[in-house]
Amino acid sequence: MPWARVDDSLLMNRKIKRAWRQSRASMGLFLFGLVYAAGQLTDGVVDREVVREWLPSGPQGKAAVAALVDAGLWAPHPNGWLIHDYLDYNPSAQQIRDERAANANRQAAFRDRRNAVTNAATNGAPSHPIPIEREIPRERTTKTGYTGRGPLGPSHDDANAAGLSWAAIKAERQRQGTEE
Repeated sequence: MPWARVDDSLLMNRKIKRAWRQSRASMGLFLFGLVYAAGQLTDGVVDREVVREWLPSGPQGKAAVAALVDAGLWAPHPNGWLIHDYLDYNPSAQQIRDERAANANRQAAFRDRRNAVTNAATNGAPSHPIPIEREIPRERTTKTGYTGRGPLGPSHDDANAAGLSWAAIKAERQRQGTEE
C-alpha cells in the first residue's frame, strides 16, 4: 500500500498559507487529494467526480477548489486537477507497481526456499501431535532435600494407600500426637 508523503513543514509553505486564508476547506481537500492520488495510483491526478463527492455543492466547495488552483497547489487537468509537484515528492504509479512485483517475487522465492527445507524435514511426520508416553515424577526434591510439604506431611502415596485425603491423615497424626 503506498503512502502519501506530506512534508512536516507543510504549514509554513506560502502556497498552503494562501489557500488556507482563502478557504479553510481547501486544506482538507488538499490532503484528501494527496491520499486519493497515492491510494489510486493516479500520479497526482484528482478526479473531478471524487472531488464532487467530498465537497458540499455550492459556493463553499467551489471556493475550496479555487483556493487550491489560485495558490498553485492544483492545476487544471482533463480528468479533474493535478497536484503540483506530486511526482517530485511521491513515487509514480509505475514505481509502485514495479516495487510490488519485486516484493511479490522476493516473497515467493522466500516461501519456496523455506518450504523446500520444511517439506524435506517434515514429510512423513504426523500432521498432529502425538503425546509422548513417559512417567512424570510426583515429587520434586531440591538439593537440600525439601519436597515442598511440611516436615511431617503425608506423601501422595501415603494418602492414596490409606484411602484418605491429606487433611484427614494430618488430622489423624495430630490426634496421635505425631504432628506438630
